Amino acid sequence: MKQRISNTINLAALTCLVTLFCAQPLAARPNAGVKYSITRQENPRGSENSLILPYAFSTESLGLTGGVGAGIKGYGQDQLLLAGTVFGSTEGALVGFLGAWDYQVPFLRRLFISVAGSWGYYPNQRAYSFPFYVPGTPRPGSNDSDKNDYVETPGDDNWLDFKLEYVLPLGSARTSSLM
Repeated sequence: MKQRISNTINLAALTCLVTLFCAQPLAARPNAGVKYSITRQENPRGSENSLILPYAFSTESLGLTGGVGAGIKGYGQDQLLLAGTVFGSTEGALVGFLGAWDYQVPFLRRLFISVAGSWGYYPNQRAYSFPFYVPGTPRPGSNDSDKNDYVETPGDDNWLDFKLEYVLPLGSARTSSLM
């Protein structure tokens, strides 16, 4: 009888632990944002905004780097944001980035599309990787590894991120997909 009670308690404890660890990601906040448009009294043009920003910085692998970024919001659609940047470096790196966020599809008023992408050439990319790995020593890039355990080579880093969001007709979004 004691063994049966002990097994039941162990099973209950194990079930609670599994539920706790497995259910936690389900309770996490979803990666979604409220779609909104703000018209301020002090901005007579409505919600249209733009920005052009030149910048410069220096890093060990890029050298002296300069570029310009730009963004516009509220042109065409109040919530639409368009942004981009380009930069080049004394070491020969060349990078471009362009993105558009929260484009509302005209014939599907609750569907929003966001797309962002980058093209980049980096002449001195560092990879803390296995060519310098000796079994029994810290892995390259780990906390205890040597700072010189890397491979450096030129390469491209290109990517494209595409996101579709649909605003459900619930709560405050029941009548309009924009706040």
